[in-house]
Amino acid sequence: MLPGTRGGSGCREAPGATPLAHTLTSVGARRRQPRRSLSMTRRLMLLAVLLVFGLAGCFSAEPEVTEEEQVPADQRDEVAEEPAEDADDDEAADDGEAEETVEFVADDNFYEDLPDSVSAGTVEFVMDNQGAAEHDMVIEELGDEEVVELTPGGETASGTVELEPGEYTLYCSVPGHREAGMEATITVEG
Repeated sequence: MLPGTRGGSGCREAPGATPLAHTLTSVGARRRQPRRSLSMTRRLMLLAVLLVFGLAGCFSAEPEVTEEEQVPADQRDEVAEEPAEDADDDEAADDGEAEETVEFVADDNFYEDLPDSVSAGTVEFVMDNQGAAEHDMVIEELGDEEVVELTPGGETASGTVELEPGEYTLYCSVPGHREAGMEATITVEG
């Protein structure tokens, strides 16, 4: 040991000095700052997320309620299956029955028994679907209005429409049926 040293380290300490290991820590490295606990950080993040979703829920719009949803559940299917009536159908109902009824056959890819002409006014079309596929009857000049709804094979359906004098193209709107020949032209005479 050297004179004036303590212990076997060979270094002399000045009175009031800190040990060498402590000096290196305070000079060569940064002191650690106290950290928030991880659970506190997570809690704050969770609170922020909940606040955002909670506020978003406060500003959401009221859901639209459809006419079908306003009907009791046991009656909803009946409402959905009823075809919507337009103003022309309402006029026909007010006047009583149709002024003319046209009965015709729909078979696979053709119409049969459609007349060449009908009288202007309220006309009821009655379609007997004798084919295997579903068919309907649409009038092109009325904005492709479906007069007789889509009808399964073996069933009959009807529809009423108000027709002004002129020429009208009737067709089946099922994809490919019109191109295969399910189209006819009638003249409405006034």
